[in-house]
Amino acid sequence: MAIYHATTKPVARSAGRSAIAVAAYRAGLKLTDERTGEVSDYSRKRGIESRAIFLPDGAPQWAADRGRLWNAAEAAERRKDARIAREWEIALPAELTAEQRRELAHGFARELVKRYGVAADVCIHAPSRRGDDRNHHAHILLTTRQLGPDGFKDKASIELSDTKRRGMGLPSAADEVADVRKLWEQHANRALERAGVAARIDSRSLDEQGADRQTTPRLGLAATSMTRRGAAIDREPATEPRPGRRRRQRVEAAKRQRIEAELQRIEGELREQETRQAARTPADDRADAETAADRRDGITAPAPMRDWVKWRTQVLTDAGYEQKIAAELAAFGRVSRTREGLRFDLKHGGGVMDTGDRIRPASAQANDTEIYTALRMAQAKGWGSPDKPLTITGSAEFRERAAREAARIGLTVADADLQPVVQDAAARQAEEQAARGLSPQVGENSRPAHDKPLKHQESAALPDYRAVDAAVQAWQQATTPQARRRAAQDWMQGMERIEKQGGDVAAANDRTRKALGGGYADLMRQVQGLARERQRQRGLER
Repeated sequence: MAIYHATTKPVARSAGRSAIAVAAYRAGLKLTDERTGEVSDYSRKRGIESRAIFLPDGAPQWAADRGRLWNAAEAAERRKDARIAREWEIALPAELTAEQRRELAHGFARELVKRYGVAADVCIHAPSRRGDDRNHHAHILLTTRQLGPDGFKDKASIELSDTKRRGMGLPSAADEVADVRKLWEQHANRALERAGVAARIDSRSLDEQGADRQTTPRLGLAATSMTRRGAAIDREPATEPRPGRRRRQRVEAAKRQRIEAELQRIEGELREQETRQAARTPADDRADAETAADRRDGITAPAPMRDWVKWRTQVLTDAGYEQKIAAELAAFGRVSRTREGLRFDLKHGGGVMDTGDRIRPASAQANDTEIYTALRMAQAKGWGSPDKPLTITGSAEFRERAAREAARIGLTVADADLQPVVQDAAARQAEEQAARGLSPQVGENSRPAHDKPLKHQESAALPDYRAVDAAVQAWQQATTPQARRRAAQDWMQGMERIEKQGGDVAAANDRTRKALGGGYADLMRQVQGLARERQRQRGLER
């Protein structure tokens, strides 16, 4: 009967092996290792039925020479523990003729060359004169590197570590070896079928096959030599399975149970999901869409228009609205129409999207200018007046920042949970105005929100924030004490301009803290030192 045998092992320098010596022994030839100068002469070896070398497409012609091929493979490796070759040993079915066995071995070798892009050295050995006369087998020696027009290059995928293979989306090396063993089973069985032989081979173990026969113990080199000399060897298998096998069986059974339980859980969830999906209505879809929108940072209409066609037509065709924001926010950026609505791109990065009943920042983390612009656009649409208060959605940080800016502009916020923030912002603004000697009625809040023109931001001006941001960036990029000193001076000057124009100094300081993180303390130490120097200089001048 046909016997399955397909094993693989590496030829590595760490084990003291040489690809030149292995190739010479398998082919029964004399080869010289150009790297070490050692000569491997096995030209008197008998039983070599055939020798052949198979190369990938585009390989150089010199690689067809066995000596040059394996010397080049040795030269391609630099490590003292490098793996130079991989050998596959396969048992050829004795039921086939010599020509059929040769075609089978060569066909399998060609498949490996195509699969991995390597060179293959195939040698078919006849059974030993004193051994089993059915032991026809082949040795397929593969290079571990792919062979291209310019010689050897990257390692074949089967030689890569499991970590690299996972990164490439490949299974483990052990799974790859199992796939090759299965590939040999398929090649051999097709050859047996073509030859009209009923026997078949199976890569699975006898336990996996459910066979009732026992595994034949493998004889080592010493035991094989004894049998050839006529000595009696006990080949009876153990009646009880080995402990390691029982342990593997238990582990595999537990793994199958876990997989089956997980599949049942997934199938149950899929059935529940299909049931819920079948019971859904268009109203449910609209409600989910509205809930998802409420979680995004943005400003919403006092009475949102849920009619898609109505608000889309208003946004995309209301030329008066577009002209208004284009004219009064020209200093910030430009307006463009999109499929979703009106997009306002800011000159200094970021933007704002108006989708009809919602105005939202384009950036995932909205900056102050985006928040200001979104609120001004809401004001241009008539939102934020006492009779049409606006609603702020999104993260807690965004909602607080937008509520403070809305209070500063004079817009009315409808959210009850944001009222303390709005009141605190209004109180701070009143204190700042009193400190500057201004009447609380004088300023941006003195006019109704819906009557105010949409204009370039002045009190919390973009250039001031931009100067502070530029100083922070310069501080992050500074590599010398002089550069850090200049960046700190620029930061102080930017903060002073914001204070003089009545801007939110605390907000600017928060921007700096968030941008620098742990480096904020270093900047403050530098600023404090500059402030002390300035005080000493003023004392000397007096």
